[in-house]
Amino acid sequence: MLIYFPDNSDKLLKLNIQLMREDESVTGLFISFKDMELLSELENNLLRSMKFGVITNLASSISHEIKNPLSALALHAEILDNRIRKIAMDDKEKVIKSLDTLQNEVRRLNRIIQQFLSLARPTRLELQIIDLNKVVQDVVELIHQQAQEQKVTVTVSLADKIEKVYGDEDQLKQVLLNILLNAFAAIEGEGKIYIRTRMERNRVFIDVRDTGKGIDKSIQNKIFDLYFTTKKDGGGIGLAICKNIIEMHEGRLEFDSVINKGTIFTIELPTKDQATRTGLPALKARKK
Repeated sequence: MLIYFPDNSDKLLKLNIQLMREDESVTGLFISFKDMELLSELENNLLRSMKFGVITNLASSISHEIKNPLSALALHAEILDNRIRKIAMDDKEKVIKSLDTLQNEVRRLNRIIQQFLSLARPTRLELQIIDLNKVVQDVVELIHQQAQEQKVTVTVSLADKIEKVYGDEDQLKQVLLNILLNAFAAIEGEGKIYIRTRMERNRVFIDVRDTGKGIDKSIQNKIFDLYFTTKKDGGGIGLAICKNIIEMHEGRLEFDSVINKGTIFTIELPTKDQATRTGLPALKARKK
């Protein structure tokens, strides 16, 4: 049943009624309500935990089996490349190009494995007090060159008065960088990316909006799923890692997208005072 509240909000509740009897007479009613949205969220969290448990076991069993031959491939490809560049031969440029392709693919596979392992292994949060405006500025410096090459205009708007957060600076930079790289990939030709920070109550937000092609509604509920990707060379791991990192910070990662107009990703984090009340600093001791 749908219950409406005075503040114009509503909740979908499951109503159970149980009769209380004494001898053959009804002496009362026991009425219980279940929040179906909360129940669904708990089920999703359980499924996610089970999925990460399977991934952890799989990662520990196959990581060395994959990384060792890849390291050998990388080493011998580099040796061949160095030797071929020093000798005269027919179609030398084509051979070098093929070796470049081989080395690039080996590096890509290594990146996918590292992402896989970082997702599978519980990550230790190195918590400190962070200024999110500085995090944004540092990441924008990293993507400056790509923006120029792709002719994408990056506009940054930083809130003047923004509270600091508890967090792992490197991991939060990883999340923001991943979202920005996805924004670049979504923009075909020239385009714009808007980044802003803001505060609402006890939460701090980073919004990243692009003017790219948008995300089709048919796949919007899948983009945080492990291994789901629309990119030819994608591993489908990046956004799953991002969501995991933000949730470890007691935050939320959400998005809204319109086809041919663009996408906005929103990172939401508690302020340091709110994080202290919810016990976030204790994560440093729990995560190994």
